[in-house]
Amino acid sequence: MKLYTNKGGSGDRTFLLLHGLGCNGDVWKGLISKINQAKAGKWIAPDLRGHGRSDWAEEYCVGYHANDLAAILNNESNIIVVGHSMGAYIGIILALGIYNLDIKFVLGIGQKTKWLIHEKKKLFEFAEKPVRIFKTKSEALMRYLKVSGLNGIIDVNDPRLDNAIVKNRRGYALAADPKTVLVAGSSIGLFQAASYNNKIRLVCGEYDNVTNLKSLQELDKKAFELRGLSHNAHVENPTVIWNILENLEQEYLLID
Repeated sequence: MKLYTNKGGSGDRTFLLLHGLGCNGDVWKGLISKINQAKAGKWIAPDLRGHGRSDWAEEYCVGYHANDLAAILNNESNIIVVGHSMGAYIGIILALGIYNLDIKFVLGIGQKTKWLIHEKKKLFEFAEKPVRIFKTKSEALMRYLKVSGLNGIIDVNDPRLDNAIVKNRRGYALAADPKTVLVAGSSIGLFQAASYNNKIRLVCGEYDNVTNLKSLQELDKKAFELRGLSHNAHVENPTVIWNILENLEQEYLLID
């Protein structure tokens, strides 16, 4: 399976940037700019399987996502994982220690920690639906903005949307495979196991409609809220996320 991976920067530290469900690595362009400006190290921003420019697959559980990423991280050191929503979930899997990766800490943004029965049912129903085709590019982009939670945050003409949809003979469709939603699941036990070996900090926007501070603090007692931001805090204000990363580096004694 071909996994599209965007890379850049230089140095002895590697930032692994993991997007959320339905999105792709382009959502990290703002934070990448901050990393480059600070000359803070290398960065890797993949399109996870079934998303963006990467191939679709038969399976999308977090273990498969983690396996894909472990294969491209074996030669990296001082890895700092920044994951949004589903990406945070995958980051926790990578931090379990089973891949023998040199992970220093994980920052999880807007991770959903609990899935109700009716929510899971809706996901299974969505995964079984045929790919939705739109007559115009504009319609497809508007749909993407809605399902990704980026409506009102990114303009429809923003270059970060260039790989969000695809064109085929029938019209336009979202680039993400509908079956990717089946990755959803609880990470409570996984968080506890991963936190024995690695530092994990969870945060969410004040207006996050996917998760909330109370549920995050059930996993991470030091979890905190980002004032004035919503579920896609990393897109809304990458400066805030960069400042958190710098503070965490200080806290975890990663700066020489």
